[in-house]
Amino acid sequence: MPEAPIPVPKAHRKALEFIESVTADANAVQLQVLSQILAQNACAEYLHRHGLSGPDPDAFRRQVPVVGYEDIQHDIQRIANGDTSPILSGRPISEFLTRYIHISHTHITQVTRITYCIYCMRPHVAT
Repeated sequence: MPEAPIPVPKAHRKALEFIESVTADANAVQLQVLSQILAQNACAEYLHRHGLSGPDPDAFRRQVPVVGYEDIQHDIQRIANGDTSPILSGRPISEFLTRYIHISHTHITQVTRITYCIYCMRPHVAT
């Protein structure tokens, strides 16, 4: 026999309604967020290299490949050397953050380096 639903306190209803609204059509929300990211970064050289000129999520999926660090290493080096032009982002990248995460499993120990660049679209994970 199913249990009776637990009553939701009034203080939590608004938060739950918000969660319901943004998860009811997650695909539409994700497309909207991607469109905003693409609009903010429309002037980035990286996107222009792949033929993008505006906030078009379908074109982004078709034309921009998933890449690794090595694929954009030259761009990252340009930024690290002080180039402030919109290379990977429409906004200037002010710093790179590198942090090391120690991951332990029963018999596996691995150190993973994660490199983030401020305002970039995707973090890079290198092992």
